[in-house]
Formats: sequence, C-alpha cells, structure tokens
Amino acid sequence: MNFLWGNSVALSWMWGLGLFFSVQFSLQYGLFGLLTFAIPNALGLMIFGGLTQVIARRAGNGPDALGAFFANWSRPYRLIFFLYQILAITLTIFALVRYAWQPLGLEPAGLYLLLTVLVILAAATLFGEEFDIRRIKYSHGVLGGIALGAIGVLFWQLQNIGGSRPMITGHNPFFGMNFWGYAIPICVGLTLGPWLDLQQWQRAIQIQREGKSPALSYLYGGALFFVLLLAHGGLALWVAGQTGGSLMRNGIDGLAYGEDAVTRYLWGVAAVHPWAFASYIVILCIMALTTLDSGYIALRWYLSKPGGAGRPFPMTLLPEAILGSPLPALIFTGLFTLVAVVLKLELEYFMIFYATFFVGYAGLALLRAFHTGQGNALPQIKMFCVGSVAVVIFAYGYFLANPFGMILGSVLPVGYVGWLL
Repeated sequence: MNFLWGNSVALSWMWGLGLFFSVQFSLQYGLFGLLTFAIPNALGLMIFGGLTQVIARRAGNGPDALGAFFANWSRPYRLIFFLYQILAITLTIFALVRYAWQPLGLEPAGLYLLLTVLVILAAATLFGEEFDIRRIKYSHGVLGGIALGAIGVLFWQLQNIGGSRPMITGHNPFFGMNFWGYAIPICVGLTLGPWLDLQQWQRAIQIQREGKSPALSYLYGGALFFVLLLAHGGLALWVAGQTGGSLMRNGIDGLAYGEDAVTRYLWGVAAVHPWAFASYIVILCIMALTTLDSGYIALRWYLSKPGGAGRPFPMTLLPEAILGSPLPALIFTGLFTLVAVVLKLELEYFMIFYATFFVGYAGLALLRAFHTGQGNALPQIKMFCVGSVAVVIFAYGYFLANPFGMILGSVLPVGYVGWLL
C-alpha cells in the first residue's frame, strides 16, 4: 500500500513544472543540468514525507494526529495554500496546452484551443469527482500502469526513429554563472515546495490515517519521481542528439525555450512513426491528469473547511455548494490558460513565483511546524511585500539574463524569514 501511495505522490508531483522544465533544463545544461533539477525535486518529496511523520508522532501518533496538526498550523496560511494550488493547476493546464497541443499547429487554432481546454477541465472534474482521496491511489495505480506501458512502447520505437547518440552537454556552459542563476532558485524552491502543496498534505494525512508510513510512501514517491524526470530529460537529450541540438526557439522575450522540443520532434516523424508520438501524448496527458484530479480533490477538501469568520453579504447570495466547490477555481484557471496561450507566455513566467514569492511562506511555515513558541501570528503585509519585491528582482534578473538578480530574488524571502526569527 505504501508503494501505491508512492506512485500517486510521484504522479501528482509530475505537474507542468517537473514534466516540461526537465526538458528545458536538460537542453540548456545537459545531463548534469537534468540531475541538478531532479535531485532537489526528489529530495524535497522525501524530506517532506519524513518530517510529516515526525510531526505526526509529536502530535500524538493517532490516526488523525497529522490532520489535527494541519488544521491548526495551516490557519494563518489559508490564502497562501489556496493561491499555491490555483497557480499549480493553472501552470499544469497551460503547460499541457502550450507544449503538447500548440506545437501540432491545428487550425482553426482558436476553436481547437477552446475545445482542448474544455476537455482538460472536464477530465479533471470527472476524475476528481469519481475518486476521492481514499481511492485515488487505485486510480493512479491504473493510470501509472498505462503510462508505464506507453513509456515502454515509446522507448521501443526510438530505435526505429534514429540511432545517433544522446547529447550529453547542453547549449549553455555547466557551472557558469547563468547555471547558478537557475540552480540556486531550483534548490530553494523545489526543496520547500511540498510544504505549501495541499495535494501533498492531504496525501500525507490520509496515509497516516490509514496506518501507513508517510516517510516510506514519500521515499518511494521521490524515487519514482526521480526516475520519471530522468526518463523525460533523457528523452530530450536523445532527441537533441538526433537533430544536432537545434531544438530551442525564441520566445516573445527573445530568450531561448525548448519545453516543446520533444513534442515538435515526435510530431515531425508521426507520419512514419505514429506509435511513438501517440505514446508520448498518452504519457503527457496521464501526468497532467493525475495532477489535475489531485488538485480538484485537494481544493474540494480545503474549501470545505470553515474559514473562521462569517461570510460578507454579497457572498451570502451564492449557494454554499458553489462556494465550497473547486469548479469556479477550475474555470478561472481555464480562462487564464486561454489568455496565457494566446499571449504566448512561457512556463518560466509561472515558475518565478515558486522560486520567490512562496519560498518565504514555505520556510516560515516549516520552521513553525517545529518551533511552536512563535505563535500563529503571521506578518501578512511584510511577507507579501518581501515576496512581491523578490518576484520583481527575479523577473528583472531573468529577462535581463542577470543571474545575480535571479539568485537575490530567490534567497531574499528566505533571508527575511531568518531575520524574523
């Protein structure tokens, strides 16, 4: 059962960020860049599982000890948890549409774009309604098996597509300052990432409630997630080897992007090797769906909790069923995705917030999970201001290709948390 939960952990964490940025970072910095991205990502999951088990034991080690702790501990961060989850769902839908559908060049593009987003939202809602947190490990087990079969078909087909060796080094020098401009925010953001993710907290609570081990489940999940990242990044390096590395394209900001490189390459050979392309699309859809249904379930669970205050008059005009449903949030993410795709935004624009704005909250929340003497008071305005300044500094550094700005924007919120303590 721990392995089933581990599989669900890995699939739910394989959202738009991990799924497609593994391609981008592999093309930029080669195999070592892929490892730099994959290792802190997997370690973040493993550490989260181990520490939540420690927290559960300190809270009483009963079946609902972790849930009771979360209900009290998370109260000052309610809005942050919600925003984190909304952005994660939006990022996943956007990435799937931008990097799996848009490269196909289907016309009329506007009509197909709208239909594609509607299908994704409908699938997320259907699976989220059909499988609750108790049964999601089984649905993810089946979907994981299908994905494994598709991975096998894809890698079996590769030998018929090309025989050139994979690219090992990326377009940019490894260990240069540009690399550190990415590597430090990646290590900071991904190591702290699970602590504000409702999906992972709901899983850890349910695992402990079932008498299983969060530490062991997240150990399995982190290991499987690491393998999946290596497989996808390795596929990107293989594709780069077949094409001589000319896979990057210029975005609206003039910077080079390659998240859709594998999709573009396999779509180009789809007429001769349709099974390879179809298998890859199946894999992408499963990885996205297992994040979106988890997000739907987590939001429904979170929105059902009392907020501790009466509703203002305008909100009383809306039915409780609507206010407690994830559907309005999903509709918002779909509309935002439509705008972002039309504007040709990139995945990195969303990622900036996970490397800056949220890391201060995550670091403070993690410390207060073990240092109860701080109380529940949260300097909301100060944290928001510091996080916003960090976003701006990082964005300037990113668009101006200045790694020092990116590093400063990432460590500033963490440094402020240290100042608060």
